[in-house]
Amino acid sequence: MLLIFFIGSFFSCSGQKKEIITPEEMYATEKFNIEKFNQSRKTIGKTYNSSEDKYVEVNKMGDRIIDSLSDGTKIIYEVLEYVDTGIIEYNESITPPPPGMFCIYKIYYPNGNLKTKYTKMNIVGGDISFGLEYHYNEKGRLIDKVDNNKLYNDVKINPEVLFDILDKEGIYSKKERQKGILSVQYHYDKSPKNWTFFLTFKKGDTPFWEVIRSYYLHDGNQPYAIVYKVDALTGEITPIYKYMLDRAGAPFELIPLQNNNKTSSVYKTYTGKEYTQKEWEELEEKLYEEYARKNNISSAKNDKKDPNDPNGFTSRFLLDD
Repeated sequence: MLLIFFIGSFFSCSGQKKEIITPEEMYATEKFNIEKFNQSRKTIGKTYNSSEDKYVEVNKMGDRIIDSLSDGTKIIYEVLEYVDTGIIEYNESITPPPPGMFCIYKIYYPNGNLKTKYTKMNIVGGDISFGLEYHYNEKGRLIDKVDNNKLYNDVKINPEVLFDILDKEGIYSKKERQKGILSVQYHYDKSPKNWTFFLTFKKGDTPFWEVIRSYYLHDGNQPYAIVYKVDALTGEITPIYKYMLDRAGAPFELIPLQNNNKTSSVYKTYTGKEYTQKEWEELEEKLYEEYARKNNISSAKNDKKDPNDPNGFTSRFLLDD
């Protein structure tokens, strides 16, 4: 996860002019209090002693501490040890109370000196760069400063404005700030090619946000998700796809919401072949007639509209196998 972050960070600053460094930023003054952290994470646990045939109390060391402030701010302190290298890092994350959306992250060297400080979202999925980002060497001297806000210099819809729009349109509530239901990605002319969920930035496109909102229903109906495209210049929201979610939350059955032309666009994929809606309906009709003949049942047409899907019809023979 850290590797992905650093790659994204240095990609975003390539080609940009060096940032102006203030005297206060030249050296890190923050330091992780390792001794206090180790004392605070000691816990009393129990383990089974086979020689005495009983459970005995032992001292254990947890890997994180969670503090909550009176205003609702949550601070998490944790230690990470990488098994392959044996390197230890200490992390600190500061999450503001709702409706705040952006968290401050700090990574510290094994000696407790600040290594990296940046702003990120842990509320939603995706990689949203925002704010200033600092990188220091082990002695605390600044080696790089990145202003991620420059990504949005030429657009009106920066991350803060985006979430104001999503909140206003009822797509995501900043007050409730639910986790696990929203994924966001920013697309622009220098986006990495693999920086995408379903939508890709093409030549001639204006910058846009890809927003995926999952809807986990509790009324017995199939959960689903909507893929939105939000124009970063105007804020216009366009629903692009709908897809169903299985019990594990994995997507299937991608349904275009914008192109309703039955003779173009991929409507379904079956046994490795793509079908337009018209081709799919013709295939379904043919296979249903074969099924009806084999089972001696009526093949009377029944293209009744599905009230839950104004763009489709009630399928009589679903090819889901």
